[in-house]
Amino acid sequence: MALILANIAAFVLETVEPIHSAAPAFFRWFEIASVAVFTVEYLLRLWSCTASPNYADSLGRLRFALTPMAIVDLLAILPFYLPFAASVVATRSACGRHARNTSTASGFPILD
Repeated sequence: MALILANIAAFVLETVEPIHSAAPAFFRWFEIASVAVFTVEYLLRLWSCTASPNYADSLGRLRFALTPMAIVDLLAILPFYLPFAASVVATRSACGRHARNTSTASGFPILD
């Protein structure tokens, strides 16, 4: 609960330009550390949910992940990871185009 309150305070303080411009690195690292803590907490809850009789079967983790609170927790951390996922997709897409272009140029097309 303290980390949530600290994040709210940091969010509010970050909107004040003189405060943000005085310590932009602090706000970025605080966000990274907070998301790391929330991610570990989410993954540990997802891992340990099978200890509850409600989620003890083979689909227990999936049922737990689809509960409203687990979805809210995932939506809270997901925006942090989306730019990383987008860059991985863009990189793979660019590498794939390059590989197809070079294979076609050499006269030996690679069939996907």
